[in-house]
Amino acid sequence: MTTNTTKLAEAIGIISNVMTSEMAKANSSVANEQNILMDDYDDLRDIAEKFNGDVNSTVGIIQGEIDNCLEWETGDNDSNENIWDIDLEEESTNDTEESDTTEGTENEEKVTGDLKEKITELELTNAKLIAVIENISENINDLYEVNESFEEDLEQY
Repeated sequence: MTTNTTKLAEAIGIISNVMTSEMAKANSSVANEQNILMDDYDDLRDIAEKFNGDVNSTVGIIQGEIDNCLEWETGDNDSNENIWDIDLEEESTNDTEESDTTEGTENEEKVTGDLKEKITELELTNAKLIAVIENISENINDLYEVNESFEEDLEQY
């Protein structure tokens, strides 16, 4: 081999080594970019799954509160019972004036007692409904906070 051929062979070897090392660097950076993209994808998927779980949980709580309230409302009263159904008719068993007065007073006391009982029942129902609505309101506020947190997490990407 001549000197020029040897020098040319050495140059080709050097160029080959340089090209091999550059290709390795390029492949390494592509692999790193793919790993970074995959890590970002996994992070975003985790954030979305957490958000979905939080929202589903809170919506489930709200739905449970409403269902419990509706079951309580329908479960307490018989279907045949009417809240305002009060017997106002007076029945007379004696024809004397005195017995009518006594019976009228007893009926009035009975009606008054029934009305007080119904009023108490309605006040209790009202208090329970207010408590359920307040609880639902708190859960909806929790949903807003979860959504804000989700938006902040997404802004990082």
